[in-house]
Amino acid sequence: MGRKSASHELVKECIYTALMDLMEKEDYDKITITDITNRAGVSRMSYYRLYQSKDDIIETHLIEVFEEMHGSLTVEHRKNHLQAA
Repeated sequence: MGRKSASHELVKECIYTALMDLMEKEDYDKITITDITNRAGVSRMSYYRLYQSKDDIIETHLIEVFEEMHGSLTVEHRKNHLQAA
């Protein structure tokens, strides 16, 4: 993973974590992009490079989790299939 990719992933994680933290204290509809960026310690420009809305933060995170789980299951399935053969 390159330096740019690592910092990109760190920004994504900070934004996601900030939104989750804010959702514990505030109604989702009342949370602003400014609230998220302030909590995450990132600029609005960094936010908008990655996301277009609050919904996009959650959707992107869920897709990444799903892809990671799918990849793990696929590897496990292949391993079990090879052992059975």
